[in-house]
Amino acid sequence: MKLSEINIEPYDTLLLDRDGTINVHLVGDYVKHWEEFEFIPGVLEAMPKIAQHFKHIFIVTNQRGVGKAIMTEADLTDIHRHMVEEIGKVGGRIDGVYYCTSLTDEDMRRKPGRGMWDEIQRDYPDVKAERTLMVGDGDVDREFARNCGIAFCRVDSLKKKDGRYEWIKSKDMDVIVLAGGLGTRLRSVVSEVPKCMAPVNGKPFLYYLLTVLSQYRIQKVVLSVGYKRECIIDWVQEHGGEFPFEIDFAVEETPLGTGGGIRFAMEKCTSDAVCIMNGDTFFDVDLEQLKEAHKHSGRLLTMAVKHLKDFDRYGTVSFDKSGTVTGFNEKRYCEDGFINGGVYMVSDRNLLKAMPEKFSFETEFLQPKAASGLVFGFVSDGYFIDIGIPEDYAKANEDFKDFEVWTKRK
Repeated sequence: MKLSEINIEPYDTLLLDRDGTINVHLVGDYVKHWEEFEFIPGVLEAMPKIAQHFKHIFIVTNQRGVGKAIMTEADLTDIHRHMVEEIGKVGGRIDGVYYCTSLTDEDMRRKPGRGMWDEIQRDYPDVKAERTLMVGDGDVDREFARNCGIAFCRVDSLKKKDGRYEWIKSKDMDVIVLAGGLGTRLRSVVSEVPKCMAPVNGKPFLYYLLTVLSQYRIQKVVLSVGYKRECIIDWVQEHGGEFPFEIDFAVEETPLGTGGGIRFAMEKCTSDAVCIMNGDTFFDVDLEQLKEAHKHSGRLLTMAVKHLKDFDRYGTVSFDKSGTVTGFNEKRYCEDGFINGGVYMVSDRNLLKAMPEKFSFETEFLQPKAASGLVFGFVSDGYFIDIGIPEDYAKANEDFKDFEVWTKRK
């Protein structure tokens, strides 16, 4: 995601990281003089629109180069003066530059500490956390936003090393996995664990979901857990470091229904794009294509659908030539049809805020929104299996013997 593409509407205060967000990040070095400062392509073009929308715009940046005596504070001030002037020349605006030169991570002024945020709120009493967006390119910026209680958006970063430039694509998606299934119909073959932890060739089913998710630019996976959640949490604590994203938990102390569980898990999300999937279903949907299809559809929600033949286990989905979902049909034998694959994409993590604490996602949200023409159907021919019954659980154990081989082909 580029700076020009961020969702700015809900906010009136913007905090911007500097190196890697505003200017090219010099890998292993510091911007020591104005002559070394280089705006990332597209930044200056984005600043006038940003200036028109936001009441306040601040830079918040760590600058250890001063603390290491590689440069002086006067050098840093000169760089910032020129930066602000150049942004002003194109119709943009920076209202203040806050920086920390400390070398110690214990200094609360240094990101991810919230010291610079506290200074901003002191200097500008009208700045409110719920109306503030932090934009940056790194985990430190994300943690800073979390410590301040403000929203965060990660953007693509341009880095320079040994004279060569490299774009680092941002992780711009969160995923919610509904992992609290009871596994009632599996108890004859799997007992005492949630369905997502059912062993498949010596690994929990959840492992396969997370492994495939590792192929995408995902920032965070939120596991919605309830029933026997301890075994899920214990496994993630032991193996979570094997995956390239943060794994968090939304713990349901009492069952909230599928909709309530998603609503609660969305409170843990920080990306605007959120993918939702079932923890007992493996549907190998291309999530980048799903996200693009959702973006261009203009609908409230996009659901991945799968074409099946000769089935009676699932209801079917109807949609028109434009891809708009027009209805859902009850379970019955079908020679040919499309089913709801249980993978959804939304672009607003506050989508369910107005819904009650406990509700059914399918009947109380999805069906009414589809009736209003607000749901788009994305057809995927990816591998699909639902391990909710013993027969398909056995099939997964057979199919996934070659899992490592066919995932590496992608």
